[in-house]
Amino acid sequence: MNSHCIQADIFVLLFGWLSTGKWVVTLHCDPKMHFRDKLPKLLGSLIARLWVWAINKASRIVVLNDSLCNYVYKEENSVIIPNGLEVAFKSPSPSTADAIKKFSAGRFIVGSYGAIRDVKGFDQLVSVASLLPSKYCVVIAGSG
Repeated sequence: MNSHCIQADIFVLLFGWLSTGKWVVTLHCDPKMHFRDKLPKLLGSLIARLWVWAINKASRIVVLNDSLCNYVYKEENSVIIPNGLEVAFKSPSPSTADAIKKFSAGRFIVGSYGAIRDVKGFDQLVSVASLLPSKYCVVIAGSG
């Protein structure tokens, strides 16, 4: 079985005994950050702790970056598989393409697209953007 969100992780924890197979969890995001904007602080903290406890009952934990290893109690039960995928390119509208060309002014674009929420870690990209050589620019797109 594979689960990869809090609801599925808790469900498998509660009912996984009905299966004889192994349970693999994929941890996509920081459990502490996941509830920060959604629930009162104490409730979010309790649910995050329950989630971390649940994922550590799995046979194997797949994390998508080094920082998520902080939530794995037994390192030998985990593996890091960097999050990345190839997607089909969709051409932007002419007005969007013009705006990007004007902004980038011939520089290479380091881009990210996704839901603009704290849990996604866009602040980390913004904090290192100034460290990039001048031949690069950063574009972040998405909605909330």
